[in-house]
Amino acid sequence: MKDSSKKIFIGLIMVIIILLAIISYFLFFKKSKECPRCSAVTIKEVEVDPKHQFINYQGFKFKMSLDWDFVISDKDYTISNKEENLVINLTSLDIDYTTFISSTYQKEYLEKLQTSDNIIINKSSKENKNNADYYIMEGTYNSYNYLIIAIGNDKRTVLINSQFLNKVSYDKLKSSVIDFAISPFIKISNEN
Repeated sequence: MKDSSKKIFIGLIMVIIILLAIISYFLFFKKSKECPRCSAVTIKEVEVDPKHQFINYQGFKFKMSLDWDFVISDKDYTISNKEENLVINLTSLDIDYTTFISSTYQKEYLEKLQTSDNIIINKSSKENKNNADYYIMEGTYNSYNYLIIAIGNDKRTVLINSQFLNKVSYDKLKSSVIDFAISPFIKISNEN
């Protein structure tokens, strides 16, 4: 029985080796047929051009057009568009927005604008667009159309002072300036 047990044992080892060889062949050497759908799919990276740029001013994140350029000087940002028919100057006041828009403060502020800054304000009002509150003042500065938009929070008020080359520029760009001014309060989607 020893010879027959050895033959059976050797036979089992041979069968196991053959099975392992067949499994190894299918796993490592033979290419399986690929999924036709999988080979048809290719992944490409698509370059997406940004639609706007962001600037951070005094903790407020403004979204502005790509054709606007800005220059930083001290605490102020100056922005102009490529057509050079719009100049925006950002300044801030260490006063809360609620106090700034109060009638008492506005009376003093408008008087200062007219006497020392030579800005004539024709109308002003509290406005809301896209659930964002802002205060707008419209007038002239050295015979150019002028727009001041105030936004803020309980610590600071930011003034977006905008001067337009002419009435056509004012009419065309006023809405863009307002959108720029209130952009820190508008929830930004996953755009670039």
